[in-house]
Amino acid sequence: MISLASFAFGQSSKKDAKTCSQSAVNFERSKDKGQIGDFTGFVVDPNGAVIPGVAVTLINNSDKVERTTKTDDYGVFTFSAVINGTYTVKVSAIGFKTFTVASVQLNSDELTRAGIHLAVGDITTLMGVVALSPEIEYTNGTMILRGDAIRKLPIP
Repeated sequence: MISLASFAFGQSSKKDAKTCSQSAVNFERSKDKGQIGDFTGFVVDPNGAVIPGVAVTLINNSDKVERTTKTDDYGVFTFSAVINGTYTVKVSAIGFKTFTVASVQLNSDELTRAGIHLAVGDITTLMGVVALSPEIEYTNGTMILRGDAIRKLPIP
């Protein structure tokens, strides 16, 4: 039996490095009759992968009341029963730049969705040297035992 097959390979163009270095957000609003004001959204990295455990803080600009939540395993966060007002949204995660959006208008009769793209933060590398003194040292023909070397000596 003979089989013929053809394969196609597609690849999108590379992302511009500038796109990956900046955080971004987009909002979508919907009004439904009887809607209780919710602010929900998702957080992704520059490649579009969801980021779980991101701290999202919603700050009411008029009374400075803060509410904080974390994204779930799917990168989703939700603030329920949001009252009318202007808010600041602060998003922070380890390894990513902290992103703040000021003057976001939220209404108690709307569902507001946000798509937040975080930029990768600065990478910090810590290096150190740990010096340990040897357990057995020879100085001028004399053997000096330290620490565990003494405890490990066989005692008859």
